[in-house]
Amino acid sequence: MKKLLILILSIACSSQICLGQDKVMPELPRNEFSLSYGTISLMDIFVVIGNAFANEECFFPVHMEGQYLRNINKHIGLGFMTDYEYAFTKKYEMVKEYDSEGNVISKHKGDYTGIDDKYTFATFNAVARIYWFNREHFGMYSRAGVGAMALYDRDEDDPDNKVNWAFMPNLTPVGIEAGSRTVRGYVELANIWCLSFFNFGIKYSF
Repeated sequence: MKKLLILILSIACSSQICLGQDKVMPELPRNEFSLSYGTISLMDIFVVIGNAFANEECFFPVHMEGQYLRNINKHIGLGFMTDYEYAFTKKYEMVKEYDSEGNVISKHKGDYTGIDDKYTFATFNAVARIYWFNREHFGMYSRAGVGAMALYDRDEDDPDNKVNWAFMPNLTPVGIEAGSRTVRGYVELANIWCLSFFNFGIKYSF
């Protein structure tokens, strides 16, 4: 957390130096599409902790996000986003060791059982983005959204695979972007809930 705060502050300070050399964006293009790839989310971390007690290992190989925004003025954009994540777990046997009186003295992970659980998370949010500032080649913003998440659990132990829905808000405290008026790369830091904790992407505006 300390390193993250230092990173954010250093970027913010360097951006203030660059602001005097970068022109103010006269007007935002009306439409914006973006696509990104990210790391695990805050929600994934809770899943890892919970499954550790069940003797399972978690893997999150795919986490992608797509978004459309309609800029209504120089500071505010409204639209929608969808976030997709694929994850799976590997189950291991629980090995117990006993003393001479039959009491459990230790537990440890044994052999892989060959059983995997597969999960698909799909989140659909209405979103609003607000720029802190936006120059011709550089900008910083925050974003918030609210919507629903669908979880499809494919458990090899349970043939009744089902889709569960849940209310799902999201928050992006810090977004940093750089590039031209129409094409920019961006990184989002410390996303909360199901969004990638660190998100990297590219957007196209017109």
